[in-house]
Amino acid sequence: MKETMQSEKKETSCYYTEQELMTVKEAVYHLKVSRFTISRLREKGELTSVYRNRQVRLIRTEVEKAYRWYSVPKGKV
Repeated sequence: MKETMQSEKKETSCYYTEQELMTVKEAVYHLKVSRFTISRLREKGELTSVYRNRQVRLIRTEVEKAYRWYSVPKGKV
């Protein structure tokens, strides 16, 4: 796997199948968050950005893991 880090953003140019990736729109629907939140998670390096045909894709397994920790209730209990 060939990984590149640019300005502390986690970006990669690895080879993944289309089933292993999802669009930002699919991730927004899956995590039930805004596009801005997805962008913030990408900037913090919690989600890896994969560029395919000049379009951003996210690794499906990372989004599914993020769903587990991001869906935990926040704030006062």
